[in-house]
Amino acid sequence: MAKSVLLAVLFLCLAANTFSLTIQECRPGYRCRARASKGMLRSLVPQNADMWEEELCPPGTYSEGGATECTPCARGTFAPAPGSAMCYDCPKAHMCPNTAEDAERCPQGTFNNATRQTCCRVCAPGTQARYIGMLECSPCPAGYACKQRERLACETQEEPLPFFGVQLNFDPSSLSAKWSNCYTESYSHSMNSTALEDILNRCNGKKLLLACRRVGTTNLAVAAAGNREDVLFNCEKAINCTHAANGANWYYSESYSWGFAKVGDSVARGSCDTESPNGSYRLCWHTSPGDGGYRCGTVQSLNRNSAWEKVIYHTD
Repeated sequence: MAKSVLLAVLFLCLAANTFSLTIQECRPGYRCRARASKGMLRSLVPQNADMWEEELCPPGTYSEGGATECTPCARGTFAPAPGSAMCYDCPKAHMCPNTAEDAERCPQGTFNNATRQTCCRVCAPGTQARYIGMLECSPCPAGYACKQRERLACETQEEPLPFFGVQLNFDPSSLSAKWSNCYTESYSHSMNSTALEDILNRCNGKKLLLACRRVGTTNLAVAAAGNREDVLFNCEKAINCTHAANGANWYYSESYSWGFAKVGDSVARGSCDTESPNGSYRLCWHTSPGDGGYRCGTVQSLNRNSAWEKVIYHTD
């Protein structure tokens, strides 16, 4: 009898040690949730000790470890198996409409020359992609007519934001064909109320990408993207006002300034942001009469400067 009791106590001690994981010990690919202890097991665990139970992250999500919840994969990435510690970028010549499934090779008549895409693009009339998994379309041979295939089902899905957070040295050619450049002007151009109204009429998409670069270069020195209502969050003339969305702190006013900083960073608008921490990740344009802009990353005092330019892309 005494031996049985001793074995039972040892078992309960081992169980208590097994289930009373700290959240820091939760393994990659798992989430750890609080587990209520009962009866004799409760008496063996300190009253202030949390009890955690591991659960595998489901497909389409991941955990790097030490998490109470699994993180959904971003659009254009995938994690097809349970217990993923990361999501994988959708490769070129493939599409990933579902984050919980493997990447699919582009079907015949379509192509994809960029990573992290949710849908392949249909070849233009007069061109073809004879095989699956093509990076580009080729001209239709002489003597043949190449009929354009129907749109893919995934093309009807809403276009996702191209990236999370503020990006440095971003190549705009990696944007999907649904994104288009709607505004490019040097910092010498004023954003007065008339100009701003024209800009917003031209850049009327549901999603906006704001960026800047040196004139004559291709890559965007600093860029951030967000839903229209986030990018145009009205802070009026509040000095420290920002609105966090898609990894950036946004601010806008039709008569003060427009721009962003890295999420979590404060701004000091007077009227443009003059803060220094993480300066490379900051952009600010004056929206008051006279001045066309102020900063592109750490390069400041760009008012009336013609060597740097403001860039906006949009999409629905």
